[in-house]
Amino acid sequence: LLDMSRVSNVYKDDGFAFVTVTPQTTGGKKAKHVNVTFDVQKGMRVTVERITISGNSKTRDKVIRRHIKLAEGEIYNAAKIVLSKRRVLALGFFDDQHGSIEERDGAIVREGIVVTQKKGSREDRVILNFEVKEKASGTFQIGAGFSSVESFIATAQIAEHNLFGRGQDLSLQAQLSALRQLFRLSFLEPHLADTDIIMSFSVFNMQLDYFNFLRASTGGTLLFGYNLTDTLQLALTYKLEQVNASLGGSASRSSTNIMLANLFQSGRTSSVKGSLAFDTRNNRIFPSRGVLVGGTVEHAAEYTGSTNLFTRLSGYGRAYFPFLDNWVFKLNLEVGFITSPNPQGVPIFERYFTGGINSVRGYEPR
Repeated sequence: LLDMSRVSNVYKDDGFAFVTVTPQTTGGKKAKHVNVTFDVQKGMRVTVERITISGNSKTRDKVIRRHIKLAEGEIYNAAKIVLSKRRVLALGFFDDQHGSIEERDGAIVREGIVVTQKKGSREDRVILNFEVKEKASGTFQIGAGFSSVESFIATAQIAEHNLFGRGQDLSLQAQLSALRQLFRLSFLEPHLADTDIIMSFSVFNMQLDYFNFLRASTGGTLLFGYNLTDTLQLALTYKLEQVNASLGGSASRSSTNIMLANLFQSGRTSSVKGSLAFDTRNNRIFPSRGVLVGGTVEHAAEYTGSTNLFTRLSGYGRAYFPFLDNWVFKLNLEVGFITSPNPQGVPIFERYFTGGINSVRGYEPR
């Protein structure tokens, strides 16, 4: 069956949508070898007359169509259909357990997106239908707890990853504890004005207790990006942030708090950051396979309007591996380097701090 499918796909990738492959065997009952002949009836090369979409009660057709690699009027191509199914499923808006079972990368999984085909108005034309099954794209999270480090913790987040069925992302987040206060509003438009340009912005207000000082900031970011390929994305981000560093909180109770020269000076960060990311994840919201690798260069200088001066290089890599039924194994790696032309060094509130459950378990935070 696998060989039949492979032979069939060779012709389907060349436009023969209705090819049939029939195996014929010869050899006696006592023969140790069997000869197999594949009889191929390729039929006519066909073009795509029309592409229809069904099952999307909320998501707009254009959100799905812009991820379909096959166009109406184009020669039929089975490989492009498979790629289109994966791209549509990667949006994260549709049930990946929908449809028939197929073999992929050595694993038995469901298609998620079902593509059916029928003959069009002529023998050399075909009509394709992409059938999807929508799932909830909004999330609401609220939680509370107690930590020996942060004492009482309260979190709340509301997010819609498919706003009004347009594929836009809007989220509001709040966190409160003895060491942090965070409020953030963010919005993402992955296809600005139906182009391949990405636009997003966020506004935030946060306060973090670093034990030896408090970091309070208010600001926002504006990002524009572009999809160079299906898996490669280039982006440019501008950040404007007012940062205040001071003693207080647990720092005022610490016997080790020492003012580090002028590194506690408050100021304005006005930076430009370029980033490049390679993404093969099968789902951008809940990935179960694939990799995400990227790097960024952030520069804050006097000519960008910044009083905090630094250059930050960072890289990250994540890999997802499915195993058993509903389990996913994730590997995560982050590296970073920061420097400043200021003789006094990098501002204290921009430096790297390790320790605690967010970086090195078994050590006190920061």
